[in-house]
Amino acid sequence: MSVVSADNFREFWDIDAANAGGSLLQRVIDAAQERCEAWCGGRKFELADYTEYHDIPTNTQAFVYVKHPPLNSVTSLTDDAQDSGGGSTVSSTDYNTDADKGRIYLQASESYFTRGPLALKVVYSGGWAENDVPSAVWFGCMMEAGNLWINAPDRLGKSAEAADGQSVTWAEGDICPEAANLLRPYKKYL
Repeated sequence: MSVVSADNFREFWDIDAANAGGSLLQRVIDAAQERCEAWCGGRKFELADYTEYHDIPTNTQAFVYVKHPPLNSVTSLTDDAQDSGGGSTVSSTDYNTDADKGRIYLQASESYFTRGPLALKVVYSGGWAENDVPSAVWFGCMMEAGNLWINAPDRLGKSAEAADGQSVTWAEGDICPEAANLLRPYKKYL
């Protein structure tokens, strides 16, 4: 499922189905969403199940942020996951979550995760269900899809071009400014 459907795209941009149908349009929409997700720090927008291993750099770390917020549910949390015994499962009564931020934190004030590389295993459900995607995320993906569809043949990737066409400046890895403005609150700064 893409955040933006082909039907939404055609309606929003007032494009006839005969001029924007088939798999090409869906590929453009998927590419736009991938670009928006990458720009937002690699987070995925769609609801899915994830398994992540987190480094715990200190003996006093009692929280972790998942990579694909919002956090819908935690299936399991395993401390000292790299231990040959498989680590220990953290009881759901021993931690809380901040769903919107994707934060999992231990409840007890003197409890900490075991220090080590890839020491914490988190299995969870993250992202937004189809009808729960924030309007700004939907609209940002729509703007980027429109940018790719409309500008792909002539301007895609150009940030500036001289009037005579002799000089072109290319932008790398950025989404269109309209999408960036809408998605900025959802960007993860790593």
